[in-house]
Amino acid sequence: MAKPPPKELPPRYYLEYFEYLLSFMEEHYGDLLSSAERNFIDRYRQLPVDAQCLTVRLANRRGEFFLLDTFRYEEITDMILARQSVAEAGFILSPDAEHEAFFPQLLEVFNKAFLVRMARDLEVKVKASWRKPQIVEVLLEQAEFADAVAYMHTFHDLVMCTFGPVVHMFKFLFFGNTYEDLTQFVVRDIGYVKYENTGQDFTPLFRTRKEAEDKLHVLDAYEYYKVLIQTEDPDTVLKWYEGWTRENLGTLSEVALPAFDKLTLRLGQWLERAEYLTEALSVYERTQASPAPERRIRLLHKLGDTEQAVVLAEHLVVYGISAEERLFAGDFIRKQQNPKQRRRRTTEKLKAAEEISISASFTNMVELGVAQYFAEQGFAAVITENSLWRSLFGLLFWEEIFAGEEGVFHHPLQRMPSDLFGADFLPTRREAMAKKMTLLYDFEAFEAHVMSTFEAKKGIANPFTGWHPQTPELVLQARRVMTAEQLEPVLWEIARDPKENGRGFPDLFLWKELDYAFVEVKSPNDHLGPQQWYWLEFFEQHGIQARIIRVRWDDPTAD
Repeated sequence: MAKPPPKELPPRYYLEYFEYLLSFMEEHYGDLLSSAERNFIDRYRQLPVDAQCLTVRLANRRGEFFLLDTFRYEEITDMILARQSVAEAGFILSPDAEHEAFFPQLLEVFNKAFLVRMARDLEVKVKASWRKPQIVEVLLEQAEFADAVAYMHTFHDLVMCTFGPVVHMFKFLFFGNTYEDLTQFVVRDIGYVKYENTGQDFTPLFRTRKEAEDKLHVLDAYEYYKVLIQTEDPDTVLKWYEGWTRENLGTLSEVALPAFDKLTLRLGQWLERAEYLTEALSVYERTQASPAPERRIRLLHKLGDTEQAVVLAEHLVVYGISAEERLFAGDFIRKQQNPKQRRRRTTEKLKAAEEISISASFTNMVELGVAQYFAEQGFAAVITENSLWRSLFGLLFWEEIFAGEEGVFHHPLQRMPSDLFGADFLPTRREAMAKKMTLLYDFEAFEAHVMSTFEAKKGIANPFTGWHPQTPELVLQARRVMTAEQLEPVLWEIARDPKENGRGFPDLFLWKELDYAFVEVKSPNDHLGPQQWYWLEFFEQHGIQARIIRVRWDDPTAD
């Protein structure tokens, strides 16, 4: 069935979204807004409609500098008057000689042809064959800024937007990140995405201004780091990081720490690639986020401190966040106790697996080839990977996932509660999930629940359930061939850590009447991942039929 065409939005649809954003700021963050931010809201609302349109159009574009003469918006009936009103509100200004610090940004606004013409008219020698960055570099070195900006104004209505930081903060307070924007409303309203209506009042993500500023400060530092490593050597980058950490880490709000962990992990990995091993080890010590513990063990061993590496590995075996960490730590200890033990447990399990031969025509779609192999033996075979188990989890616990505690929904465009991947997800839902788990023991009740949830929630964005028409029947088939006692431990294990344990499931689901199996497919050059190993072991412990199938190509010339 073809998708219906997207809904058409009214010409000035974006004004409604922007006003919603401003009203949301007043309602939920009124006490946290600065005087400049409150003043912006007041001045914006006093603008004529055309000027509001121009303001929002500017707000939705990237950068600080714009060529207004190139703007073409049919819904703005009088661009000249709109520009005048926006300028009188102080939202735009014309760059002049005092803005020399912005010379690089100004040059980026113009295309190469304009820059070549400007350079020649200003008697700066450039060649039309040069790339734009080279032309920009020469202009920065040789052109007089006052002459250049005057030249720009001669041919274009060049303006600088002054309210960018204010709107940037509004969007950050609303979404909690720097990559989403008001186009999310468009995606919703044209019908591409539906969101669950939780019935909860929205709770501000940030409780204090400091929390918001701290997280934004770390995110800005991460963006600066990504620029810095393009031009600077490891010593310079490390000096910047150490200085930033000394100045900020001790006072960072808890909500900002995950962003700091990300910065720290990326820096550690970059230093490793640069062979700055001791420095990388020191950086990894700043965080317990994965994979820092594993990297510390590897680096300690490589640097000759195997005794300390083993101590950390013993701790990781017990307290590791992920199966990958725990498996790595156990293998590391085994190897130190028996140096001849070189194989990892994932490799041992893979080597012991059954091997079959299939046509080399399936080289780039090996799962499909194995599915066909079993179909020829009378099995129904479906490539499900994570989707079957995630859909089972999502359909059974839909209400519990989206209910949670008050304070886990912060705006109407969330696909999931904010505590989904946190330590509080299961504890706050355990009692309700235990009650829902009883449906597994009554097939008719389970079937009714799965089907009604699928129909009622079809198409709503969520972190678990796909809306393929085959989804509910696959979920029900899994219950037909497995007992409730087998399914329940798997669901609790997913609930314990949805982020880590919602992945790594076998590729195929096979069944023939009550005979079934989950199959992990491995091509000749593939390896078994730690999370895949973990679930195969878990299934075996709970009597769930699962195995690995290694593939060899029937064409000996195939790779």
